[in-house]
Amino acid sequence: MKKDYINKMKKKIRKVKKINYSSLSKKEVRQLAKYLYIFKKKNFLKHWEVNKYITKKKKWEKFKALRSYNDHGYNKEIKGIMPKYFAIVSKIIKNREYKGEKLINARRY
Repeated sequence: MKKDYINKMKKKIRKVKKINYSSLSKKEVRQLAKYLYIFKKKNFLKHWEVNKYITKKKKWEKFKALRSYNDHGYNKEIKGIMPKYFAIVSKIIKNREYKGEKLINARRY
């Protein structure tokens, strides 16, 4: 089930990539697929739920290509994913209404 879903997500990511991002690595695609799998497996609706789950489970090492410290203007950095990947995930989950909190800065770690 997990492997089938991840392969299905990889195909969807490649379709989005062709429209918007021409240079995603295999590693990025694989990590995006795993990120999307968490969305499905846990029935999450928002990105911050996935990010909180990954943080709680101490799994950010599995998302090195995607991860970032995000500053939403609350004088603290929150673990999440880079805006480029946020956009891809949003298109795939078709969550156009939810834009997330205004992002002031994002930096890789």
